[in-house]
Amino acid sequence: MTYAHRLCEKASLNFSDLFAYQYLVSPGKKSIDGFDPLPFGKFSVHVGKKLHRAVVTDVKGRFFGYVLGIGVDKTGVIQGVWQLDCLDLDDPRVFDKFAEYLDDVSGRYVFVCAAGIEQRIYTDPVAMIGAVYNPLTKRVGSSLNLVLDDDPVLHPSYDHSANEKRGGKYTLFHTRDATARRMNGSFYLDLYNMLETRFWPRTEQFEVPREQYGAVYDEIAATARHSIASITQMFKTSLPLSGGRDSRLIAGFAGEHIKNVNQVYTHITNFSTRYDASVATLIADHLGVDHEIHAWRQPSPPARSRFKYRHQTRQFQTAVGAPVPIPDEIEKNVHQFLTPDNVVLRGHLTDLLRAVYVFTGKRSRWKDLDWQMQRLFPVPTQEFNQDVYERFLPDFVSWRKTLPKAAMDLPLDFMFIEVYYNSSVGFTFNGLHKQFYTSPYNSRRLIALSLAINVDYRRTMKPVDDILYRLDPDLCAIPYYKEAGADLGALAQNQDWREISQLRMEDVKERFESNYASAEATPPRQHPAPMSVPRLRIVNG
Repeated sequence: MTYAHRLCEKASLNFSDLFAYQYLVSPGKKSIDGFDPLPFGKFSVHVGKKLHRAVVTDVKGRFFGYVLGIGVDKTGVIQGVWQLDCLDLDDPRVFDKFAEYLDDVSGRYVFVCAAGIEQRIYTDPVAMIGAVYNPLTKRVGSSLNLVLDDDPVLHPSYDHSANEKRGGKYTLFHTRDATARRMNGSFYLDLYNMLETRFWPRTEQFEVPREQYGAVYDEIAATARHSIASITQMFKTSLPLSGGRDSRLIAGFAGEHIKNVNQVYTHITNFSTRYDASVATLIADHLGVDHEIHAWRQPSPPARSRFKYRHQTRQFQTAVGAPVPIPDEIEKNVHQFLTPDNVVLRGHLTDLLRAVYVFTGKRSRWKDLDWQMQRLFPVPTQEFNQDVYERFLPDFVSWRKTLPKAAMDLPLDFMFIEVYYNSSVGFTFNGLHKQFYTSPYNSRRLIALSLAINVDYRRTMKPVDDILYRLDPDLCAIPYYKEAGADLGALAQNQDWREISQLRMEDVKERFESNYASAEATPPRQHPAPMSVPRLRIVNG
């Protein structure tokens, strides 16, 4: 019995329902209650009752492994018995060929695979599926409580109250437990020795000349559209819309396939998300799809008892593996409006097109590690100090030393891809147990294409408009919520709002017509300056 089972039994939680989209790999042949068993050599793979799964074979039809979750390759959603013609188990480079194949697999998934005497775990690019391994129990699972037998031995580097009450994160591949670790999505895990080995990125350089931007944008759009089309054709889906850029990109990538999305919605959980709803209404009207607004108040959702609130809190915390605050959508009780069992299409990783974690363009600051570690939130920002810096510095430097040259040229992007995403969506998505959350943009190919655009130009956010303009100029023209100002009435459907985005549209049209010869990084986006951290000894990586 896993620790997750013990917690469910103690709190009267239904394990099978709560872990329906999770998985576990364990040594031996023993089945685990609440999971479907799959044989895997000296190990067993245990799969939640709602988690999509498929068998993967080589070119000769021989068993290579399983994929759990939703993975989309160049052919479509991996399903049933899926033959990979690029793999031959007799080829000594079979895992190298598999790594190349993985470049083009998008979604949220884990591969459990074997060739010869090796048995390995590979995940989606940012380990969004969740991949926690415990060298003591020899188990690998989507969340911490599955790989423990008993109470965790609390990790000594953390003030756990900061994570439980004040917004800190278990970062740098740590968990609440001192021994169990989160996998880096750029590494594979050897099941026998529980050691990780980097396999990505393999390129020498990401950035391309400006004259290639148009081709890069078109490949991004075609690749993302294929992923969305494949998912929406096979699964019932929900798509959140907001007033920002990420969800609009997903809607634009969807194109005609937006009609296959079963639920388009916006959650209102605070005042700013009312702006999201106003912009999203314009987007939905333009795309010709129904749009649901799930409001926290005015009108309020159906009442929830204190008992049910506590029950939902215990569910989330048990599923993710730590007593942390619940997400806003659960806190404000709007999550109940999402259709059960739908696949929710989020815009994660599209934010690389905005270089959201490149807080400064000054290359000299990229070597200063204090403010970078602060942005990983091992404690809340205002609590970061010399002691915290020194506690986490060895692990931060150890991670940086694994980066190949192409990644070290873009260290802040890779901190975002490999470390931040791992501790955020890779942690929280398993707590949202009534739907399966994924990003159709979560692909190593799409990450590489995003990083092909100059980082200073990405900081201006203009690549998003460049892509949207190529896809749908009218969709691009709809104002972003920060463009419209404080007056929500300016975004009413019967108002002429085009003047709001006129200058931006003139700018994007000029770049398009010049084939991006004018795609300069001026004026740069004004990020908040990294918060000062006094008296820290700066270490250059």
